[in-house]
Amino acid sequence: MTKPIKNLYLALSLLITTACTFGGGDELQYEYNTDYKCASIKRGYYVGDIVIPKHVDYEGESYGVNKIDKIAFFGCMHLTSITIPHTIKEILPHAFDGCEALKQIDLPKNIKTVAEGLLSNCRNLRTVNISHGPSTIGPSAFSNCTKLSQIEIPTSINTIGYSAFSQCISLRTITLHDSIRTIGKWAFDECLSLADVHLSQSLTTLEDGTFNGCCSLTQIELPAALNNIKQKAFRGCSKLEKITCLATTPPEAHENVFSDISDEAVLYVPKESLAKYRTANTWKQFKTIKSLN
Repeated sequence: MTKPIKNLYLALSLLITTACTFGGGDELQYEYNTDYKCASIKRGYYVGDIVIPKHVDYEGESYGVNKIDKIAFFGCMHLTSITIPHTIKEILPHAFDGCEALKQIDLPKNIKTVAEGLLSNCRNLRTVNISHGPSTIGPSAFSNCTKLSQIEIPTSINTIGYSAFSQCISLRTITLHDSIRTIGKWAFDECLSLADVHLSQSLTTLEDGTFNGCCSLTQIELPAALNNIKQKAFRGCSKLEKITCLATTPPEAHENVFSDISDEAVLYVPKESLAKYRTANTWKQFKTIKSLN
């Protein structure tokens, strides 16, 4: 776990003593908004199989359940399943952080964001279904989900936040659709099993450490729109043997972008750009640069 994430996790753990409503086990705790007749799920210590209702009765009236509060299920280590209705329009940060027994979750279509740290440290999480609807995957949303091997990112997503999938050591494949325009720093840091990556053709920048330590990655195709690759983006990708860059102008690249990759890695570039890549900073470090067919 990277130091910033670890420190945040410890800080949130300390909040439990003041923000937690204990009791009930599977009995949900609510906060009611009497003006709008809606209710949100409050922090509680929940166990077992939880089903969130669409409506709940309070003082003789029906309230629509439309929100899950910040850290509502944080650290509920014995929460085994959660059913979330599509009436839920907002799930706040770290709502399920540290739910170590949770293996599967379906996120509702009406949320706008997969919030920061939403499912981080869910070490047994294997399946996540994100409905078409959210536009953003927030920082550390799935960080340290060590059993997560695959995830389908819907085309509604245009932004992936800082460390969103960092240390998902079982993640094997990821497809980043052309709708995605921004990938945050360290987004796939130390995804040790990641071997198959399809990048968005809309990307213009790869941020710091995007694929740092992805030691199972053997090849990558960089989009034609790419113009900047920041430090350590592919550092430690020791099995990377084929890099295809479709950009006719060599993207600006930090000198350590490809540090610790194989000396035998081959760079493929547009035929008309061979000379440019052979003299461009960082790119000229490749021993073998070939033209695309």
